[in-house]
Amino acid sequence: MHVAHILHHIKWRFASLTPLQRVCVVLIVATQVLIFAMVTYYGGDQILHSLARLAAWISHSKLGILILYISMTVCALPPMHGFTTCITLFGMAFASTDAHATISEQVYTLLYAWFLATIGLVLSACISMMVLRRVLHHLHGQWQMLARLREDRRFQALQRAITEHGLVMATLARFCPLPFCYTNLLLASLDSLSFGTFALSTFITAPRLIFPLFMGAKIYELSDRDMRDSLDPMSQRMNAAFIFVSMLFAVASSWFIWHRTRRALHLDQLPSDEEEPSLSLDDVL
Repeated sequence: MHVAHILHHIKWRFASLTPLQRVCVVLIVATQVLIFAMVTYYGGDQILHSLARLAAWISHSKLGILILYISMTVCALPPMHGFTTCITLFGMAFASTDAHATISEQVYTLLYAWFLATIGLVLSACISMMVLRRVLHHLHGQWQMLARLREDRRFQALQRAITEHGLVMATLARFCPLPFCYTNLLLASLDSLSFGTFALSTFITAPRLIFPLFMGAKIYELSDRDMRDSLDPMSQRMNAAFIFVSMLFAVASSWFIWHRTRRALHLDQLPSDEEEPSLSLDDVL
């Protein structure tokens, strides 16, 4: 019964979309199916090795950083996903070291990659802010999803919190469980948030990039066949464990901070204004 209710809700939501939105949904689903088919056909090892070769080319190319910055900017705009993938690729290209590098060399390389990725983070977020503010201004009153979102009491509570607490609440809002592009959309739609506060709050959350960058470095060591062959079995198992722990810690820390933020805003106690099924902040947060 629960499954039937979910399927009915998905069907109702898809039917309520505009033709262009339906095309976007179909393209996204088709892309996911294509990726799954490629992994099944070629095998994960071949795809990861190809990804490692791409990362190696980016790290040695004069246009490598520029390509990653452009990719990050594109993924910072909805409905594009893949920002974390870009950061992971950043780690594969610039945070990986030789198999026999010392701890200090590994730390230095990771911090260098973090510095480069932080520039891309702030740059892509600021560009997305300017683009989204302009788009939202021209679509004022015409985008039903945003109109419903603005009427939700949870959204209004977040708006008031940012007005009252400014930078602190804007920074905490960055930890909401949303893709980077939709977090940008959410913050860009807050009239009380200034451009400077938006940029600074993005910069403050830059330390979180350490996790995907570190994961990217370890993934490269396991994906590149030459690098993997130079590692003993224990080192390979340690790298796999590092990847898992980093992913777990990143998800857990973000969930904990956002859970505390929701409680501080009393978002869990605020009822939605609409009785009929409609888009509310529950769909986003």
